Amino acid sequence: MFISFSNIAKKIFNIIFTLTFLFFISSDRSLASNHILAVEELKISREIDLEFSRIKIIDEAFKKAFYILLSQTLNSTDIKKLKNVNMREIKTLVENFKIKNEIFRENKYYANFDVYFNKKKIKFFLEKKNLFYSNPKQISVLFLPIIIEKGNLHLFNDNIFYKYWISNKDQSGLINYIMPLEDIDETLKLIGSQENLENLDIIEIAKKYNTENYILSLIYIENKKLNFFSKIKFQEYKKNSNLIFYKADIKDADSIVTMIKKVKVHLNDIWKDFNKINTSIKLSLNLILNSNHANKISKFENILTKIDDINSYSIKKFDLNKTVYEIIYNTNPNKLIKQFSIYGFEIVNVEGLWIIQ
Repeated sequence: MFISFSNIAKKIFNIIFTLTFLFFISSDRSLASNHILAVEELKISREIDLEFSRIKIIDEAFKKAFYILLSQTLNSTDIKKLKNVNMREIKTLVENFKIKNEIFRENKYYANFDVYFNKKKIKFFLEKKNLFYSNPKQISVLFLPIIIEKGNLHLFNDNIFYKYWISNKDQSGLINYIMPLEDIDETLKLIGSQENLENLDIIEIAKKYNTENYILSLIYIENKKLNFFSKIKFQEYKKNSNLIFYKADIKDADSIVTMIKKVKVHLNDIWKDFNKINTSIKLSLNLILNSNHANKISKFENILTKIDDINSYSIKKFDLNKTVYEIIYNTNPNKLIKQFSIYGFEIVNVEGLWIIQ
């Protein structure tokens, strides 16, 4: 018995020393946010026994972080194609990691991990698998569900989906759902004035919550069949979607939660598809920038590294008056130009030449 406890103590000492050493190594390296994809505050806990291994813990953190990252960058159908990625391959995609808040208590180990993946390697990895990388930002959306059953409308606290929607979070956390509260009377008045609910536009209500994005979900219930029809506006992107559930029981909380999870995955897929980068498409665009503004050139080239749709760029021509950049990109030109405008660079077409303002 004495020998067993001694072995355990030695193992714990080695673990603490090794993990502390790894923490300082990982903390000392710089993290270039333009080139990494981060999964942070990943919680890991394990029993401390003779099978306890720092390698297994780190591997577990890498694997969990990898699949969380996939939930943010791939739609649900594509994620299923990557169920069995081996650990060696996952490790090649990791740029860096940190171990934080380590606690050894009552023979149990707790820690938080930050895992940073190399963005270029992730893109190349997915491209090899015939999958396309998506990099959607978190988006705030007004969400209004309306149940239609036997000619009656159920909204707000009278609506079971309204009640359970926020409390059931999805893993990706890409969509921040805003439930209308402050203007219930106005919402009811708007709905009451519309004969055709499917033509209802709730953008004016959404604006009151500092967003122009919305999801209006009309939930038609007939016997055990539930038709979840959604009118979606994500930025300038509009889409209607339809999900049908059979043998749906809206009186059963577990059934409601299951449906909510499936609908949220579906809505996330729509948002990710909108932001998908088709690396098989490579288009070229020449952009002209005034060479007299060194600070502007530096800022512009920094922006080029931030836009994911840009595959590569080079300086095609340079003189005292202008610098001509050749941009290779993976999206449509209008979307690319809009992304530049977000960073403060307006691009105009002057007699067939694209000029950076």
